[in-house]
Amino acid sequence: MNSVRWIIGYLNRYPLMFYGTIILSMVEILLFASPTLFISKIIELLMDNAQATEIILWISYMTGLMVIQAFVFYVVATLNEIHAHRVTTDMTSDLFTTLQERPLYYHDRMRIGDVMARATGDTRMVNIGLSPAVRFFIQIVTLFISSLGVFFTVNRKMSLPLLLSFPLYGFLVVRYGKKLGPESTAIRSSFGELTALTHEVFLGISEVKSYVYEEQIIEKFSKRSEENALHVRKFGVLSAVYPPQLLMALNLGVTAVLGIILMNAGELTFPQLVIFVGLITILQFMGRRIKSITTMLMRMIASAERLQEVL
Repeated sequence: MNSVRWIIGYLNRYPLMFYGTIILSMVEILLFASPTLFISKIIELLMDNAQATEIILWISYMTGLMVIQAFVFYVVATLNEIHAHRVTTDMTSDLFTTLQERPLYYHDRMRIGDVMARATGDTRMVNIGLSPAVRFFIQIVTLFISSLGVFFTVNRKMSLPLLLSFPLYGFLVVRYGKKLGPESTAIRSSFGELTALTHEVFLGISEVKSYVYEEQIIEKFSKRSEENALHVRKFGVLSAVYPPQLLMALNLGVTAVLGIILMNAGELTFPQLVIFVGLITILQFMGRRIKSITTMLMRMIASAERLQEVL
């Protein structure tokens, strides 16, 4: 949490970009999900044998919103990317300034290659975490909350599967992130060690060749490289097992079955069922993103901790 607050401090240096990204991200996902409601309305009009002009009018409304959504997507993606680059540029600048001000004995203890890895690789991981991972995270939370609101408004019974699964889904995502956290830190640390060794070897390449030390260096480099690869493989295995996705698939099935039962009981119409199944399908689609988002966010936090160690 300390690293998250530290990153937010940098984000708040550009409040218009920060809060603009949050608000536009919410607007974008609401526009992205809105066609489901329009499709439901169009199906209802078709079932009621409405006039073609009225149906075309609703199709026009839906098309117009989709065009607006595309424009909002362009604006928020651009704004988010610019904001992320400004933040990481500030981090790199602060890191460089801090290192300039440190006494000589500090630099004697620090490995230049590791510092370079933090200034380039770790700031890059923070950049990827801020754009697009944070924006997608905001959208998924907004979609969950807005979908619950729609479900409660249309039919409270149909909201039960999503309402009951939401806390469990959140718990599984947090647990998934906690598993990835230590390995994210280990990957960045081992990569820093590998970069530091590479820098030291080529900085003193004349000594390496003078003392015929190539074989020992190759063995040492291979060992460090294998350590880094081991952490990457372990991270890959952990990230491959993603229980929340299974939960969303089950939620879609339960929603469809419950909808059919309520339709037979006369408590739900077919257009309303389209709303529920459509929104759950979009949630399932966005839920797939949480896996990659969680991975990026955990790498961002691990990198932020490494930058904080210096700053």
